[in-house]
Amino acid sequence: LTSMILKSLLAFMKSNTSEFEGDHWVPLLGLDKTYAFQQDVKWAGILAKVQNSLYKIWEVSERQDEVVACAVSDPTGEDCPLVYISREFEKLTGYQREWVLGRNCRFLQPNHFWRNSAFNQEECLRMRAFCKEPMKEHTRIVNLLVNESKDGYPFWNLL
Repeated sequence: LTSMILKSLLAFMKSNTSEFEGDHWVPLLGLDKTYAFQQDVKWAGILAKVQNSLYKIWEVSERQDEVVACAVSDPTGEDCPLVYISREFEKLTGYQREWVLGRNCRFLQPNHFWRNSAFNQEECLRMRAFCKEPMKEHTRIVNLLVNESKDGYPFWNLL
C-alpha cells in the first residue's frame, strides 16, 4: 500500500511541475547564480586564461567532425546549479537554456535506475561529496559519466 501511495504521489508531482526530468528531481534553485556568473569579472578572467586551450579543443573537434559541448556549474550554489551552457550543449542534449540554467545537471543521468547505477554510481557519489564538502581553493574533480539526451540517446560526459 505504501509503495502504491508513493508511486501515485510521484506521478502527481511529475504531472504538476516542470521540476522533474524522467525520475530525476531537478528544481530550479540557482537562477541567481546564473546572473551572478554572467556579471562576474573573475570568471571572465578565468575564461580568458583558458581561451587558447578551449580554442585548441574546438579546433581538433572541427577537424574530426565532432563537437564540444560546454557547461559550467557553481559548486558553491545550492544543488550545484548550471550557470552557463553552450549552444552545442543545447544541440547535444536537446535541453534548452531557459530550462537548464539554475538547475543541477542530474537531469542528464540515465532514467533507467539500473543503467545509471551500473555506470555512474561511484562517480555520482564522488561528485556529491565534492559539492557538499568545503574544498580548498583550486581543488578539482574529474568524472566520466554516461548521460542521456532528452530523447534518450546515450553519450559520454567528461566533467
